[in-house]
Amino acid sequence: GQIATDDLVLSNANYVYKGSAYDDIEFTVSRTICGKVFTYGDAYTVSYANNINAGQATISLTNNNDAENVVSSQFTINPVEDEVVVTVTLADKSVAFSGAAQTYNSEDALTIEADNALYNISWVSASGNAASVSGTNAAEYAFGWNAEMFSNTSTNFTNVRFDVTDGKLIITPNTGVVVTVTENSSTLTYNGEEHSVSGYSVAISDATGVYTEDDFAFSGTATASGINAGVYPMQLSADDFSNTNENFAEVTFNIVD
Repeated sequence: GQIATDDLVLSNANYVYKGSAYDDIEFTVSRTICGKVFTYGDAYTVSYANNINAGQATISLTNNNDAENVVSSQFTINPVEDEVVVTVTLADKSVAFSGAAQTYNSEDALTIEADNALYNISWVSASGNAASVSGTNAAEYAFGWNAEMFSNTSTNFTNVRFDVTDGKLIITPNTGVVVTVTENSSTLTYNGEEHSVSGYSVAISDATGVYTEDDFAFSGTATASGINAGVYPMQLSADDFSNTNENFAEVTFNIVD
């Protein structure tokens, strides 16, 4: 006799994205002939299509006794509507001034995390973001990233918020510079006239090798003078010298009389 067409009835036609396949949909199958009801496993092979991501999915049943007797129905996988917060953080990097250009790449600074384990960070799209920052002098060099630069590309989530913490390259002043100031000296023979000696020489100890006499100021008087036989000190002090280069800090001035 003729095999009747089966009717597939789903117990629920709406689901929410869960990150894995929906392959256990509850259903009933009714055959028009005699009104006989069959349940899952009685006489059917079940298959699914498009049953992971948000959208329309299909469940198909093939009658094990008649391969041409296939019945199917659609169900909906809805996107997650609860807010998902994606935290984008760029870590700061601090280096000491060296006199050479410093570069910091965003890929070395970046972490991305979502507060929903189902959200895949590959669904984060970014545009206009600086890939690196560079600087030479002591200062802070920010990447300039913000939430407006990010967007969600997944149809599985409709309420994604981006919390962005910008990062920066921080070049700190170099420390440990020692400037040794040696006062000039002279030995003369008394002749009744005033004699003088002036000036000084400088030796600089600096790991960067870029600190020079142009990087400090002198506010004293580097002169010693006298008429009578004797010793006349120049009397310079460390307070007569001051660092003027912001790329250096804790510059020590040692005076050699």
